[in-house]
Amino acid sequence: VVPSMPLGADLKGKKRGSFKRSIGSFGNLRRSFPRNISKNLSLSSFRSSTSTASLSSVPEPLTSPLNQGQPGPVRASSRDDQREARNRADGYDAGNLFFGVAQAVGKKDQDRYDVRLGGDIPTDMHYFGVFDGHGTSALAADVCVDRLYEEIAAAAAAGAGDGSDTESDNSGEAETFSAGRPSLASAAPHEPFPLPDDDAIVRGFLRIDEIVHSNRRTDPRAGTCAAVLMLNQEEPANSIDECDEDDGVTKGKVAWVGDCRAFFISHNGDVNDLTLDHRVEVNEAEHQRILDADHTPRPGLLESELWRREKEKATASGDATRLRAHSFVDQRSLNGRPTGPMCVFSHTGGVSLQVTRSIGDAFAARSVIAVPDIVSFEVPKGEYARFVLGSDGVFDVMDSPDIAKFINRIPSPAKAAQKLAAHAKQKRLYAGLTADDITVMIVDINPDMRNAKKLRSVGERKALYSAA
Repeated sequence: VVPSMPLGADLKGKKRGSFKRSIGSFGNLRRSFPRNISKNLSLSSFRSSTSTASLSSVPEPLTSPLNQGQPGPVRASSRDDQREARNRADGYDAGNLFFGVAQAVGKKDQDRYDVRLGGDIPTDMHYFGVFDGHGTSALAADVCVDRLYEEIAAAAAAGAGDGSDTESDNSGEAETFSAGRPSLASAAPHEPFPLPDDDAIVRGFLRIDEIVHSNRRTDPRAGTCAAVLMLNQEEPANSIDECDEDDGVTKGKVAWVGDCRAFFISHNGDVNDLTLDHRVEVNEAEHQRILDADHTPRPGLLESELWRREKEKATASGDATRLRAHSFVDQRSLNGRPTGPMCVFSHTGGVSLQVTRSIGDAFAARSVIAVPDIVSFEVPKGEYARFVLGSDGVFDVMDSPDIAKFINRIPSPAKAAQKLAAHAKQKRLYAGLTADDITVMIVDINPDMRNAKKLRSVGERKALYSAA
């Protein structure tokens, strides 16, 4: 809508300023339309019509392909039929549980996610996973999407909590895995199971690590970070019900390796961090673990030509201390100068990683392990809580209080995930950071109990993990 003026008229002084003010913002432009048109016109729809790279181009409502008319457990995950889309989203409404997930694809497209909702049995748990692949391909992340849930279920069914050693019973068993997967619509439904104990979770992670290692000849540098949230089912609640303090709690667990993170926002706005990055510059316990690791040689990767030469030098000199540790912590170098964050190096493999724990990474230092840290937590029954999981593409530019402040005013988890992924992508661009993959997953329990007034400001920040 442009005011009429003579052709070639020169806008000067106040006239030029008033013209800019009249159409200088999208809000003014929208208000100039008739009401029935401007009501359905939003900045997101305007952007989606002009740019296919915007996350707002994802249509609403968001549903996963198995949500429509399918009884029992529901699954949603990153799928091959989405590979061509640069920005993806998914969502689900289960009455007392909403979730939304969004991805903004970077250069490598190695982020994955997996969601398994419980069935009709109240003891069934809900499972949410975010996997940030790295290396030469997304093989490790794909294995996690396809197998981690089943391996944890198998370990739980086999009685992994009997106090036995956490080493996998399937050690040495080779298994090949194809990174290509069919569309999820043709996948068989999963089998729900109750919240597992810590030993079953550890066994599941270690089994996935073995599967990735068995494919190291075809994809030697594939690895992934992971954050998995497991929640007991909630009975539907609403603001009319009276919830006594003695009604019980909703139990949950988070298991993670690497720098994927998880936290939750309580009903009063408090931010509860559930994870601490497995990186030496922020996790002193991990740094000390690497320094105290057993550096004695063992069969396998360390039996390399480089290691044999080191042993020969130590034997010739008569000084066993000449044997260098298989792992050490240092910065990478560029033109002879140290640069970047602290990394874990392998003397024998020459591979460096910023994380101290990961799945896969067969040629990384031996002190880089796949054993997850696990945190157990409780939320009072019937109480609203919002859980956030994400890859480092988000948390490199925003910490948990910043994210809580950004998404607290957005009731829909699906829309909150979309907007957060787009915002993080923009912040990375403005900060001059690499175009990393971004994955955001937001889960609301008891959304009918949400009190918007209590979420207007961010409350106290708490750490539920143990840094020792």
